[in-house]
Amino acid sequence: MPDPSTGVVDGKPAILGWPAELRADGYPGALLSPEACDVHLALFDEPEQELLFPCGRWFIPAPNRYSMWLEQGETISGQSQLVATGVGGSVGQRNVYPMLPAGYVSTEAHLGDDQSARFLNMKPEYRGFQKSARGTAAGTLMRMPAGRITGGIFDRKSGEAIAFFRPFDLGAGQRVRVAPVKQANAGVFVVLKSPQVRHKKIDLALHAGDLVIAPDDIIQAGTRNYAFWYSVKGTRAKVEVINDVVTYDGPDLVLRPGAITTRRDDMKLKSTP
Repeated sequence: MPDPSTGVVDGKPAILGWPAELRADGYPGALLSPEACDVHLALFDEPEQELLFPCGRWFIPAPNRYSMWLEQGETISGQSQLVATGVGGSVGQRNVYPMLPAGYVSTEAHLGDDQSARFLNMKPEYRGFQKSARGTAAGTLMRMPAGRITGGIFDRKSGEAIAFFRPFDLGAGQRVRVAPVKQANAGVFVVLKSPQVRHKKIDLALHAGDLVIAPDDIIQAGTRNYAFWYSVKGTRAKVEVINDVVTYDGPDLVLRPGAITTRRDDMKLKSTP
């Protein structure tokens, strides 16, 4: 692997990605060959916009906030967040990723460029690994870490969920094409961002009439918490955050049978008595 001192290009610190074996504790083990390996950068707030760079070589991305991961053969790494500034630093940044067994996903739906298919891995240790593809590209198989997968079709401009996929278990090397599910009752998709403070696991619940409903799927990905309710009866509901440090007091959700209600918002710290 190149020395960090070689990772300054035209006076700017560069980035490098390198694959490694996966140890039993989840950390990188012995380094692997970087041949036929790609570094993927996806814009954090527009994940359909993806850049590719060869593993094992220094590169300088445009200043932005990215999700970064590696893909090689039948394996894929977890994702990390990269904030590229293009300034400062006298050495390059080396990123070593343990490689995980991968399967392949795509959708049978025919999408326009204003729509995207998004897939989310629900294994907690992968911290909300997400893949997104727009338009016809969503019909092309793409790698995902093996595990429980959920997701759906989204409007790229508003970020609202249009339809859900039926959750499924993806095996290593398996190829799965999914179709969006026709919604009967109301569906709910919630993304809540927590303040950057130390806290225990965040749980969410939906209050609909006299019922308190736990999410069908929930994953904490850094400061973002994703929750899915695939079938809810009623006309209004309220999201509750269950945690000792943060809370949420946003407006009620309007539920629509046959449609999905999307809520993207911020949590806040609980007030100190």
